[in-house]
Amino acid sequence: MKSYLRNIWKAVLNRYEAGQFGSRGGRSYIPAFVQDARFDADSATRLEILRKARYWERNNAIVNRLADIFEQYTVGGGIPITPASSDPEWNQRAKDYWDESCRLLNLCNLQHFSSDQSLIARTWFIEGEVFIIKTSGGTKFPRIKLVESHRVGTPGGHENSSGRNIIDGVEIDPNGRPIAYWIQNDVDGSDYTRVPAGQVIHIFEPSRISQYRGISFLYAVLNDIHDLDDLQILEQKAARDAAEVTNVVNNSAGELTADQVRSQRYQTQNQNSAGATVTENRSEFFKRAVGGRTVVLKNGEKFEQFKSERPSVATQGYWDFLASKICAGVGISKQLVFPWSMQGTVTRADLDVAAQFFSTRSSVLQHAFTEVYLYVMDYATKTQTSLSDPPADWRKVNTRPPKAVNVDVGRNSAAIIAELRAGATTLEKIYGEKGEYWVTQILQRAKEARQIKDAAMAVGVEPSEVSDLIMQEIQAQPDQTQEAATS
Repeated sequence: MKSYLRNIWKAVLNRYEAGQFGSRGGRSYIPAFVQDARFDADSATRLEILRKARYWERNNAIVNRLADIFEQYTVGGGIPITPASSDPEWNQRAKDYWDESCRLLNLCNLQHFSSDQSLIARTWFIEGEVFIIKTSGGTKFPRIKLVESHRVGTPGGHENSSGRNIIDGVEIDPNGRPIAYWIQNDVDGSDYTRVPAGQVIHIFEPSRISQYRGISFLYAVLNDIHDLDDLQILEQKAARDAAEVTNVVNNSAGELTADQVRSQRYQTQNQNSAGATVTENRSEFFKRAVGGRTVVLKNGEKFEQFKSERPSVATQGYWDFLASKICAGVGISKQLVFPWSMQGTVTRADLDVAAQFFSTRSSVLQHAFTEVYLYVMDYATKTQTSLSDPPADWRKVNTRPPKAVNVDVGRNSAAIIAELRAGATTLEKIYGEKGEYWVTQILQRAKEARQIKDAAMAVGVEPSEVSDLIMQEIQAQPDQTQEAATS
């Protein structure tokens, strides 16, 4: 208590305005105080953020679009994992086994592992974390099982039982390293199972040192998403109210008689389609003729209908500001969510930043998927005859990220070729940015060169002649396409 009061007194004496307690200059009060991340983002806080994030993913177009973009540029159609040991023949056998294993790797569904990767990326964005359990599920083969965030938690009464320290479902040792996870059973969720940390791949990206659980990428903008949605509802209500037109009728007396008021009728003579004279309620007549509501005013009275000009330019600008704030809050360029004319240096710089964002997130997933690969192949090296003689570096692999978001924007082929010749870049980097594996591309080019050479020898011409004709045909195609587009 004395220490707390001493800190308050020091804050009073400091000369940093940002370090003053309370609110100054009419600013709103900022609650909370300095503590570990596990207390700032405790179980209740995390679950409330999770609840809101899942809701907006289901009901908000912007959030859904953000999740789609995140999935597209972190895993794409799936991150390929290619063995890269010192033994090429073993690498091919290992790749064949891995490709076959990916067909039924998930214990709980029939999807290919590439589909699971997309699901993992999307779930990570919305929920902030994904748990991959390494298991066999009663089979003799290695399998994985995906677990959602809400199924990992601390069982009642187990917070510090038997000397264990469990923080929001994560059991840690005295050094703070996770040693186990407590996961709800699938059947009814009434009980928890302790799963050793070695069997769990926890995909998340902590923003604090003492953070053991992940939080949705949307956590900083959930209130902005809610505000934007509420503003849309209010403007939609106003638009509906304004859409109901009121028609004003003035008669010679200027008002309805007492009998007409009592009977709620205001009649007139009219003819139907057959030419017969009929008596018709005039309110219904006007409503049918011009639509909207009909009222009667006295002579001399004036009625002015409000003309709707909503949403106003200012309101639309505020909506745009909120949308920009939401995109900035999760780190995804607004140009990808709301595409418009994308050109110029500013756009290229913006997409370069976006490409780095996705590359960093993709690397987290690549490490996790590589761990799944090693789990499967460790079993294979012990049980499969064709893989029982692995080289010492069999764990070495290459992973390929999806195509970068900025790969075709302002691309300068001449500059890239010059950098490659000067040694300032590599084939791996060039093809990697396009989401392609450089070794595969080299092998393909070699096959094409051999095919051109064989074809040239068969007809008695030089290979360069065939190559030149192919290049002329390729160069002519864009012009033909442009002519077709403009004709």
